[in-house]
Amino acid sequence: MGWFKDLIDTIIGWFTGGVPSIDKHKASFLMDNAATRMMNILSPNLPRDSFKAQVDRCKANGDNFLYLYLMDEKDGGWTPFSFYVGNKIGTVVDKDKLSEMIWRAEYARKKKLGIVFWLRADDSPNFNKTPVDLQKKYQKDAVESFDKYASAYIVGLEADEYMNAATAEMYAAHLKGLTKRHIGVHQTTGKCDFALQPSIGSIWYQFGFGKSAGQIQSETALVKVKMCGKPVFAAEYHKSSDSAEAKALGDAAMRGGASGTGNGRN
Repeated sequence: MGWFKDLIDTIIGWFTGGVPSIDKHKASFLMDNAATRMMNILSPNLPRDSFKAQVDRCKANGDNFLYLYLMDEKDGGWTPFSFYVGNKIGTVVDKDKLSEMIWRAEYARKKKLGIVFWLRADDSPNFNKTPVDLQKKYQKDAVESFDKYASAYIVGLEADEYMNAATAEMYAAHLKGLTKRHIGVHQTTGKCDFALQPSIGSIWYQFGFGKSAGQIQSETALVKVKMCGKPVFAAEYHKSSDSAEAKALGDAAMRGGASGTGNGRN
């Protein structure tokens, strides 16, 4: 039935500008008790063969999407990285690093993996203190280089650690002027208020770890009510996305009304 899935993907692509829909997507951005951060695999610090191996691992786990950072100072392995000379965000683009990151995005798409690009990481104090004008330059550069591969952009992971709701809205509104792709936000455990800003289309929700399937299901349903019709993506709930426990929690989130999952599901 592989031909049928390919046909469905093609039809979806017609309506999404050539990229797959994020609806009901499956990703696995944490592995090995969070020792492996799949979000960092665009990093030129990771050898290309190792990048391919991580992509294969996600495919083997049943994923059809990757969550990928476009810059990260020190949140996990293969950091720091960006596509700028000296990692000076919003300044001079490093053509070699950008070329490598684009190659990896193209490779992922050829492997029939959709991509959600995450524009900011937590634990990136210097990157995230970059002045607003340079941050907007970064967003413009990111869209110009990666929009053809993107199904969505996330303003930041745990965004409330380094910006307020008004700032998140400012960056989201700026993005809306650059792209037609979906724009979401991720916050710290249990929070979702930034997603109520007018330019932000969804919450990529962090449940925290150690919760039961029943807790995940009921919490998802509660967050959906708070979102007033905006999608809830169950982004973070387990540190080993390929484990049976993680997949059971992902299934529970979907039963609760989630529109996709980021730490594995069946």
